[in-house]
Amino acid sequence: MPLIITDAYNHEKSVAKGDGIVPIRLMNTKTGKEILLAQVRVPDVKDNSFRMDAHPTWDRTGRYVIFNGYDDNNRGVYIADLQKTIEELKP
Repeated sequence: MPLIITDAYNHEKSVAKGDGIVPIRLMNTKTGKEILLAQVRVPDVKDNSFRMDAHPTWDRTGRYVIFNGYDDNNRGVYIADLQKTIEELKP
């Protein structure tokens, strides 16, 4: 199944609201179906001193997605189990 996992930059108004929260989305390129997996807070920095991008990536099994996030003034690495979600995207 042709799946893409993607994030966005805070300034990309077509998918983000510019409020410091960016979407992590899973898309099926054959069907065009899209699922919002998470909304990730990113820090508001002007000089890249504390810049953080979600950068979602698959684990080697294709079941989990790992991404960066920011909450309570701390950076974190998150893991999402997508086994059930992937089933929902099947045609």
